[in-house]
Amino acid sequence: MTLDLYIARRFLGSFLRVFGVFFGVLTLIDLIEQIRRFSQNGIGVAEALVLAVLNVPQNMYLILPLVMVLAGITLFLGLAKSSELVVVRAAGRSGLRPADGRRSWHRRAAASPRFATWLCASFGLQPLSSLRKQLPNS
Repeated sequence: MTLDLYIARRFLGSFLRVFGVFFGVLTLIDLIEQIRRFSQNGIGVAEALVLAVLNVPQNMYLILPLVMVLAGITLFLGLAKSSELVVVRAAGRSGLRPADGRRSWHRRAAASPRFATWLCASFGLQPLSSLRKQLPNS
């Protein structure tokens, strides 16, 4: 159980790093698009940044499976680089057991990529995307 929580914590860290990188890149791209689109109306950088941040969750929702896969790859590369994956195997556990969400899902729900995808999509990204639709068009 402790090893599962350790791997879940490492996965959460790698997920947040990959998510942050993609969120930052998409924000910059959308910021440039908002400035280009509303430059005729005299929009400032602050207003364009607000519009970009409200528009990014829609795009993040589309690429969330890619983020999950890259976070998993990042996790296992980090574990292999620091020889922690070898220690897990020497302890008698399968190296891919943390990636399998079918067995004992109630104990390792936080480590399951499917659960994390559902959690982000349900409570994080969709409500922000619907908030953007409530803004009046400038």
